[in-house]
Amino acid sequence: MNYLGIDYGTKNVGIAFSEGSIATAQTTIGYKSLDSLASQIHELATQKKISVVVVGYPEGDNRSSIDGLINRLKEKGLVIVTVDESLTTWQVYQDATRANIKASKVRLTVDAQAAANILQIYLDGKS
Repeated sequence: MNYLGIDYGTKNVGIAFSEGSIATAQTTIGYKSLDSLASQIHELATQKKISVVVVGYPEGDNRSSIDGLINRLKEKGLVIVTVDESLTTWQVYQDATRANIKASKVRLTVDAQAAANILQIYLDGKS
């Protein structure tokens, strides 16, 4: 089975993939509207033959936007699962600190790395 992980942000979205049990950060995509974002994600899911899209679900204010994205993805026929995304971005910075990687370098990939953390939480819960 192939999986796609999403770390949703108001300007950028982190993307991760897995073909089994290990999530890998892939890219960060920008978008102008939820419709354009849903189309980009649907295209990626089609290209990669994704079975399940795992979306990080936030606590607090971002829920209405993420709900809008989830509804658009479901309308496109994608199977969506949500995972609590609490502390996934924080964890990226903690891992970088332990590996002596400067925060300025981490900022370039933080969204994709957080998406990988979100996807890994899902994958670990399945096993």
